[in-house]
Amino acid sequence: MEYNIFSKVDSLGPTGETIEAYLERKAKRVTDTLLPENELPPDSPRKSGVPESTSTTDTSGALVSSAVCPDDDDRKYTNIPECCLRNFIKGFTFAFSSRVVVQAMTTAVYIYRSRDKKTSSPLKHFLQMGGTPFQYGMVLGSILGGQNSMVYATRHAKGNLARYRFAIAGAVSAFGIVFAPRGPRRTISLVIFVRALEVLAKLLVEKKVVSPVPFSDVLLMSLASARVMWCWIFEPHNVDDSYLGFLNRIGGKPVSFLRTAASVYMQQPLDLALVNKDRQRLGMQLLPTGKLLSLADVVYRPGESSLVHFCRYTVEGCQRTVKVYLPVHLLPLLLFNFHLLLRKPVGTIANTALGITRSSVFLALYCALGWVGFEAAEALTQRPKGGPARSHATLKSVGHFAGAFCGLSLGIEKPGRRIELALYTFTQAIRTVFLANLKGRKGYAARALQRGEVVLFSMSMAVLMHAFARSRVVQHVTVVVVTEHVRVAVVTEHVRVAVVTEHVTLVVVTELVIEDRAR
Repeated sequence: MEYNIFSKVDSLGPTGETIEAYLERKAKRVTDTLLPENELPPDSPRKSGVPESTSTTDTSGALVSSAVCPDDDDRKYTNIPECCLRNFIKGFTFAFSSRVVVQAMTTAVYIYRSRDKKTSSPLKHFLQMGGTPFQYGMVLGSILGGQNSMVYATRHAKGNLARYRFAIAGAVSAFGIVFAPRGPRRTISLVIFVRALEVLAKLLVEKKVVSPVPFSDVLLMSLASARVMWCWIFEPHNVDDSYLGFLNRIGGKPVSFLRTAASVYMQQPLDLALVNKDRQRLGMQLLPTGKLLSLADVVYRPGESSLVHFCRYTVEGCQRTVKVYLPVHLLPLLLFNFHLLLRKPVGTIANTALGITRSSVFLALYCALGWVGFEAAEALTQRPKGGPARSHATLKSVGHFAGAFCGLSLGIEKPGRRIELALYTFTQAIRTVFLANLKGRKGYAARALQRGEVVLFSMSMAVLMHAFARSRVVQHVTVVVVTEHVRVAVVTEHVRVAVVTEHVTLVVVTELVIEDRAR
């Protein structure tokens, strides 16, 4: 499952420090090891001796004037092959050993979950994942070796080559992603691409090419949710299986309700056998045959108004989502800031409880507002009495924008977390477009789309590495992105275990989730 549970973590205590801020400090420590300061321009924002500018003026001219540091580079390496080999070994060892630890953790969870079942041996389960440590080692080793060796090779460059040497190195070394398994490769490429868009937007704002847009995070969330919610109800085959399972669990509606609601809205023939079976199981009145139904007939309880359904569905949604956010908020507190709980128990517990409540209400409202949007879309596209049916294009266009109501719920969350949630949802929206274009294609078209992941990753890394070395305003973003943390979330029917490991890598984003497939 690839649902980013890590992005839901709130503050760690009354100090106001967030888990992102904590891990940024930890990430910078490892980043300085993977990309030492003596390989950056001497006036780079990461240089400890260079004060960070608070001005928004363009500083590229000053950076270009002395974009190399040959003395430091010469002291560190003697030649290019040595630089490449040392960095490859460093990256390979780091990723390989960390992945082995992750697989050992998942094997331990596998043993715990299968203790009462007849399943394959734990050793066989561990060996089935045996290729992935080597693959991730090759990914990080090749990227780190290629990146730093190219930076070292161009240490005496002048002019435009000196200005863009980090971008060129990032673009070329990014082709090491071909060693990653195809599924994670797609995830990595999309996540890094979305982050690169964020960095690019910040750079354009910094250079005053564009102006900041108020509530841009809520707007982005609404646009992304429009696509995600449409695919969830009407085109579930275009949603990643793991994310679709998460939406179904959080949504709280049986899958048969969703499929029937989609058929009602699209004015298609209905198959009432399955939905009536679920309604009978839930103690609800069966849907009659031969009657023109609406979304309310399928989703609501008998005699229930829109307002009553919205309130009831939101309350029930909070009961479901609080089970997700309890471990998400409590585990970081216990793992990283337990001393705050001992020193200020009342304030820490109150702050954590507020965070859990806030996040639970956000996710519950996210689903509830989605149904409000589709009800509004149904009212707008309702077939007039005796008139022709609405065209498929009209129904699809209006229905796409119905999901935009969901994004309004993001205003409940803290400002610092809004953009993270919006970017994650935007990543899922891009994934649905990719899957919609990939499925049904064969031969050259399918291969071109799959290979496009590598090109997309290369372009994204060029933007990130250029900003990482030269920009003064996107350091928080680039540290978090270029040194993405490995997240391990163990999910059964509800999220019961969420383990965050501080495995910091250069660009590799791996989210390993054991999912209950018997849903």
